[in-house]
Amino acid sequence: MKALILAGGPGSQMKPLSNDIPTSLLKFQGKTVLERLIEHLKTLSINELYVVCSHLEDQVRKEIIRIRKKHDDISLQAISQGKRKGVAGAILAAESAFQDDETFILCYGDIIAPLDLYMHLLNSWTNSGADGAVAITLREDVRQLGIANVDHRGMIRNVIDVVKGFDEEPSVEHQVVAGAFILTSDIFRAIDEKKSLGLAINQLILEKRYFCGARWDEFWVDLGTPWDVLVANQYLLRQIKGINMDSSADVAHSATLKGPIIIDQGVTIEQGATIKGPCYIGTNSYIGTNSLIREFTNIENDNVIGFSVEIKNSILQEGGSIGRLSFIGDSVLGKEVTVDSNVTFLNYLSKYLDVPIVKIRGQEFTKLGAVIGSRGHVSANVVLYPQTIIDSDKEIPPGSIVKKD
Repeated sequence: MKALILAGGPGSQMKPLSNDIPTSLLKFQGKTVLERLIEHLKTLSINELYVVCSHLEDQVRKEIIRIRKKHDDISLQAISQGKRKGVAGAILAAESAFQDDETFILCYGDIIAPLDLYMHLLNSWTNSGADGAVAITLREDVRQLGIANVDHRGMIRNVIDVVKGFDEEPSVEHQVVAGAFILTSDIFRAIDEKKSLGLAINQLILEKRYFCGARWDEFWVDLGTPWDVLVANQYLLRQIKGINMDSSADVAHSATLKGPIIIDQGVTIEQGATIKGPCYIGTNSYIGTNSLIREFTNIENDNVIGFSVEIKNSILQEGGSIGRLSFIGDSVLGKEVTVDSNVTFLNYLSKYLDVPIVKIRGQEFTKLGAVIGSRGHVSANVVLYPQTIIDSDKEIPPGSIVKKD
């Protein structure tokens, strides 16, 4: 079986992170979202894969080349979406890669889910005898997702595309499309006519093609907003077992390590630093004297963390620098972000800060810090209010108090 991965979306709700990082190339524990998905599919013996790319296409193509060198036992090819629009356009761009009457797996490239979801999809399809399958999961908030209506046999009645909103209050759980499908090449004809994946599946159902619903009740997250990155990060860090330290790491004797932790190649951890897992410290990163790296922190490669910095429940993409005596909590930082000394990320949502508890995509948050786009610069002695968003390349002057826009 072949696989088609859609990795071309602009990630409009992921801004400012998606300004110069495609969502599929966000890193968790040294691996991009795309590489994790490809490894899942490879484990299922799916070794011929096509990746449709559009937004920041050059970056995606470079990542495909890197993955191909690392996994030289698979066939991995990039396909340009060109001027075609949306999911339908991405699928149609790959039509020539598939033969008539061929069955393949279609996956969205901005989903974080365990291998078991894709295994469950394949098993459900095989056991049902259906022509295709749709992975579905329960969610309250269905914005930007699609809803699957399923009959008593577990077969899909129809799919409702939800693109720009949903009239019903998100107070009940809906069976939403989970971004993974088993399809046949008939989908290309149907989607060319209907210009929508959901409507194309509905058309095939009218033509007496059967699609089973592969119900998934475990972890699943669609990386649609920066706050979803925190949810995915917590899940992935919870999978770490024990203390995993590369032999090339230089860890001072007085540093304290409380697992589970991954410390990658070339990491330096200075005296008095404490790493309290689950955490990940990426290749060639530096953790300064007396710094405290707390639970659910993911620090990607080539970051420099200064003296007595505290970081918790945050993810830092590569190449950043955090100055001495700063605090970062519940935040997402893009590539090459600079935070100077004595910067405080306020993260507790309270009426005193005029930032009440919020519900984002069906999940309630009591703590949210800031999101900073790539190469953002926060100068010394700045206070960032909860839910502050700083655009790529933007500089915050020293001593500022920055409130949520």
